[in-house]
Amino acid sequence: MTGDTEDGERSWGFEARERSAWQRRSPVGWRLVKLTQAIGMVALAYVSTFVLATLSTFYPGTGSIGARGPDERPVRASVESCQRAGPLSTMGLGYWWVCHVRVATADRGDVEAVVDRSIVSKEDVGRTVDLWEACGEKPGAACSYGKAVGAGWQIYEGVVRMLGRVLIFLMLVSACFYLLATVLGAPRYLVFNQWWQRKTAKK
Repeated sequence: MTGDTEDGERSWGFEARERSAWQRRSPVGWRLVKLTQAIGMVALAYVSTFVLATLSTFYPGTGSIGARGPDERPVRASVESCQRAGPLSTMGLGYWWVCHVRVATADRGDVEAVVDRSIVSKEDVGRTVDLWEACGEKPGAACSYGKAVGAGWQIYEGVVRMLGRVLIFLMLVSACFYLLATVLGAPRYLVFNQWWQRKTAKK
């Protein structure tokens, strides 16, 4: 009962604040605030993708996480050329080496590949380095390359991936609710909010 009472008080307080803001700012002003909040959430999600990509880029492995990931095997790779990517890229923030390598495999012959995240660098051009390869199970599936990593790095990468998906999802859902509020206006949005709370409370 105490929990239900607290939830009811929070809901009543939220509705009171929104009705007061609707009257104080006018319908146009209230909608502009909600639209700004929606845009802010989308922008925050966009920036967060770069931050999360940066955290993931520090992980030097192949990307195969846990028992469900593709099998890894050691390979030898000749580093042919490297370019520097940044300060904004698919690897996030900062400058990172992206290198073209030729990988010697037992079953596919020599394979050309791209190794990013500064796993190899410009200093390795012309050298042969030891890497690990992880390929998808389907024929023709892409392969990824990295260094040998321990369980700690795999846990790190798994946590970054999981948290990233959850945070981005929550931000985009919040943006959708702000956008819905912009379209409906406070009176109809509060009716929708009451319906949504009743629906979720039944689950």
